[in-house]
Amino acid sequence: MGTKSKAKLDTTHQPCEYKAIAFWGSVMGSYQYYINDQQIVAAMEGAPLGAIYQRDSVWKLLSEVTNPTVIAEAKRLGLL
Repeated sequence: MGTKSKAKLDTTHQPCEYKAIAFWGSVMGSYQYYINDQQIVAAMEGAPLGAIYQRDSVWKLLSEVTNPTVIAEAKRLGLL
């Protein structure tokens, strides 16, 4: 059910490595600047690479998505 975010700065991964956030943002019709900002936040907080968005300090993961169409596209892109 997601992963609690860390309060400290953790740049283990670069923002561009958060491909699941980019994918989810595209699915949701988000603007590119918003997607980029979310990737930066994820990198700074050390979110799992499978993270797609954060709510209430919990990162939701692409593996938690249940929509079959989204799952199929994520698999096609090698994200799952």
